[in-house]
Parts: sequence; C-alpha cells; structure tokens
Amino acid sequence: MTSVTEILNIDIPIVQAPIGNACTVDLVSSVSEAGGLGMFAGSWRTPSELRNLIRGVQDKTDKPFGVNLVLAWPEEQHYLLTVCMEESVPVISFFWGDPAPYLARLEGGGVTTLLTVASAQEAILAQEAGIDVVVAQGFEAGGHVWGQTTTMALVPAVRDAVTIPVLAAGGIGDARGVAAAMALGADGVWMGTRFIATQESDAHPDYKQAILDAAETDTLYNQIFDLGWPGATHRSLRNHSVDLALSSAPGQERPGRSDILGTKEGGVPVFRYDDAEPLADWTGKINEMCLYSGMSCGVIRDIPTAAKLVKDLWSSTAGVLTATEGRVS
Repeated sequence: MTSVTEILNIDIPIVQAPIGNACTVDLVSSVSEAGGLGMFAGSWRTPSELRNLIRGVQDKTDKPFGVNLVLAWPEEQHYLLTVCMEESVPVISFFWGDPAPYLARLEGGGVTTLLTVASAQEAILAQEAGIDVVVAQGFEAGGHVWGQTTTMALVPAVRDAVTIPVLAAGGIGDARGVAAAMALGADGVWMGTRFIATQESDAHPDYKQAILDAAETDTLYNQIFDLGWPGATHRSLRNHSVDLALSSAPGQERPGRSDILGTKEGGVPVFRYDDAEPLADWTGKINEMCLYSGMSCGVIRDIPTAAKLVKDLWSSTAGVLTATEGRVS
C-alpha cells in the first residue's frame, strides 16, 4: 500500500484540519512548509475570497496544501471546486455528503482526494468511489462531527476495512495522541483544535485562551450554535450560551436567541447562537460565542507557531512509541 506521505507528497503525516474562517494563509503555508499538510476551509468563503487565499499560499510555499469542501450545500461547493481546479489546488477533502459528483469532475486531473467518514462501511464506499485517503473522525472531534463512534473504536475498524491510507481525527492534541493513532492503525493524523491554538490562527485571543484553560470534560456534543447551519451536530466548549440553551424545555425557544453578543468584520452583529467561531477582529462577549473544540483541549496548554508544532509533534511521537514499547516489554 502506498503511504499517506507519498500520496499527499508530504514529509510528516500530520494534516491541519480546516478550522473554519480561523484558517489563514500564514497558517496553511506554515504547516505545509514544515512538512505537514495545511488545509483551508473553503465552504465559508466566496469564490473570490477562496481564490485570493489559494494564491496567497502559493506565493509563500511550493509545498502541497488542500481545500476542504462541506457538501451540505452542493451547488455552492461546485463553484468553489471550479476555483480549486482553476488554481491547481493539489488536495481536495470532502465532508458531510456524497463526493461522487465532485470526483467525476476531478477524474484524471491528478488531484488527491480525502473524505471524512464515521464508520468502516462509509470507508469501504469511499474507497470504491475512488477516494484516495479517508479521515476516520471520532466522536471526540471538535467543530462539526459526522458520527458517534469514538476514535479508539473507529480507527482500527476503518483500517481493517480498506487498503487506502487512513488519517485519524478526534481527540488528538499531542504526541501521545499521534502515537496512539498510529498504534491503532492510522497512517497519519488530522488535527483541528490543536491548530486553533497556534500563533498563525485567526481565532480570537480569548478563544485560544479558553482552549488552553479547558479540561477534557469541558466540551459538549450539541446542535446549539445553529444560526447558519441548522440541525448540524458539533462539539464546542461549554459556556454561558450553552447553559442558557440547555435550560430551556424541549420544544421551547431557547433563551437569548435574539441577543447580540458583539460584532464581526464590517460591524455585522453576532447573535448568541451564531455558528461561526470568533475571529481576532471580532468584538463583544467572545467567551459566550461558539467556541468549537474537541476533547483534546485537555492537553493543549500553549500557543506555538504552526511550524514548531508540526515538527515537535512528529519528533516527540517517536519518543512516545519507544517509551511505550519499553513499558510493554
């Protein structure tokens, strides 16, 4: 089987998961320059915005990078895929839908494709459809979560089911998590929350600090932040908005639904249950906004550069594996 590093043309099997609009040119290019794979969240951009971001990365690095497309809105994603094809993006990842129509457009173009899956059966179907790499996303993951199986149970099941490379996602925040994923049969890892807490991320400083302050028990799998994507399950940090929502009885309107917590770029109001994560230039009650986070927050305690993070994670993983072998023997 061809390794994930060969397929993705990278040196280190660490992929920076798309983290919404907190992705920046500096973050994506720095991860790729360090030997991993930087990834943009494409779905929340206009075609012109995405084109500018892609060109910005290409100006900073000649290393591979990717764009993630969320297939809950098929028509819009086809426009964004056109941009990616026109700009020669080497890696496209898909999430939350059927990738078949997009794969047909990409056929023969030399683009490497990824799909997030939540079961071994989904992984089998992805391989049969022609996907190159599957991302096995465990229930511990932050942001929008596709399934309800834990990473520890999901990764080996997916590994046994397919012959294409498998990336493990969900609850991985340090070298111990990377080593555990590899021991479970993953060929590499896909990390989101850890990259929110980097210097190049555009997440608001208060959002980054909230991740650093959080325990592994401080996240909740929910559908609370639904203004923008109703009915989509996600994992975020518990805060006052979450507690307000949970205080309402089933069938009742959630308290504070019309509350304006602050403003985003251009003075646009941020409502309490807005599904967008707060960025650096937002103002207001940041800690009451949507703070996506996986359970890996429990081991994240610093805000390094993205390049240092990638290199340190990978160099430390070998040490963790060696130490584990010593304990087992």
